[in-house]
Amino acid sequence: MLSRIKNWLFPGRVDTPELLAVLLSVETSRLSQRSTVGFCHTKAGSNARFLFREKMFLDALEVCRWNAFAMLLADLCMIVEAYLRPQDGLAQEKLWTWLEDVYVRTLDKQETQHDFSEFKRLFAERLGHARLAPPGRAVDQVTMSCKPIYDSLPIHETLRGDDFEVIDGLLHFGAATFRETLEQRCDPSRVVEGL
Repeated sequence: MLSRIKNWLFPGRVDTPELLAVLLSVETSRLSQRSTVGFCHTKAGSNARFLFREKMFLDALEVCRWNAFAMLLADLCMIVEAYLRPQDGLAQEKLWTWLEDVYVRTLDKQETQHDFSEFKRLFAERLGHARLAPPGRAVDQVTMSCKPIYDSLPIHETLRGDDFEVIDGLLHFGAATFRETLEQRCDPSRVVEGL
């Protein structure tokens, strides 16, 4: 138990592509859970124990959660792309190939029957556009995901109120936090060398 606390307080360096892939998966899981399951649990309040037993709700939440996972994984991959993008053209090609591969492998490893094929296609397209532009800011990467995630939440429209700002703020804060985590823990030159 003490070693887990130590690892949480003092996480190790990320200096290989494999460790970066693990960090991407963990952070995507955390952010997608908080923005879907966590939000619905908080919104339901004391009725959560009843709501989270309803099959229709759970089925809708499952679809929402996996869609959010795929969208946020793409967003975090783009943050990594902007952070690691080297000046050398050959290394850039390796980075883009690695990002597309890590995106597909991470989705394929998930224990779900969810169909990610459209998300994979959209990510390849998004990565192609990123090649032609300067690296984007971290907080801008999640802007396109906020509305689709919010719209897919299985909470009735009459109960939503101003909750879009909650999801929007949560995802933008998550993106900024992930970028800070990269700056604190990731050694860009070693990761790029390992590609």
